[in-house]
Amino acid sequence: MLEYRMDPLPETYQYVRTLDNIAGSFPFYCTEIGEYTMGDAYYTKRDGLQRLLLIVTIDGCGRMIYHGGNCLLERGTAVLIDCKDFQEYYTVWGKTWHFFYIHFGAQNMGGYRETLIGRLTPVLLRAKEYVLELFKQLYSMSRQYDILSYAAQSNAISNILTEMLYSKMNDGSSPVCSRGAEMAELAGYIEKNYREKLHLDDFSRFTNLTKYHMIRLFERQMGMSPYQYMHLCRINRAQELLRTTDMTAAQIAFEVGYSDAVIFNRHFKAFNHVSPGEYRKRSIAIPKKE
Repeated sequence: MLEYRMDPLPETYQYVRTLDNIAGSFPFYCTEIGEYTMGDAYYTKRDGLQRLLLIVTIDGCGRMIYHGGNCLLERGTAVLIDCKDFQEYYTVWGKTWHFFYIHFGAQNMGGYRETLIGRLTPVLLRAKEYVLELFKQLYSMSRQYDILSYAAQSNAISNILTEMLYSKMNDGSSPVCSRGAEMAELAGYIEKNYREKLHLDDFSRFTNLTKYHMIRLFERQMGMSPYQYMHLCRINRAQELLRTTDMTAAQIAFEVGYSDAVIFNRHFKAFNHVSPGEYRKRSIAIPKKE
């Protein structure tokens, strides 16, 4: 069953992904992600969906009914449910409810299922800002259809679930988030400067860590090395330009930070298994968030 009523405020958005077999082969894979700000007329009643749902409340208040439980979803809390079972959630009367959500699939939930889904227990996040940053990274990667992005998305979902475990069972001293904010800052630095001639020394100086330690922490959070992430940013921008402009491959290569078209073609094929020209022929522009 599915019954719902939307009551969105202007900042509400969502994105539904088109999955392929490669995405579904990773431990976790996102199928829908969004940020909702809803008025008090909003509600959803549903069952029978073969996906998991993770909700993190940013502000305001919602209420959820699931597995015989009934709880408030207040600011800074996270909750995880299995959508095949009946659930009902809605904005508390007289309030608004601002939250991030992810629908995702999992190859194996392992210990997460018993601890986080077995009963309805909202988790008060001790590392809320870190989790929200992971949501933002997930949304930015959700429009990217390449194997490194799939790996990074799976890793981000795993990190969110791990943070929920630490918040519920630990004193908050999570080794995952101890450097999480710093690695998120490094990812942001790369996203802003990927057109430049960046080297591992630049990444190491930015974090004030040794190269080995910096690479290991970044790979743990993002699912790839900083150098790979730089190329991912370049190729994703190149894909957008191929879909939406008539620029030549050589012009795009220079625009995204490569010194010549030969190097650009080699990296593009490594990510997409086709040449830029073939990608342009096959591609359909993906709608962007307004």
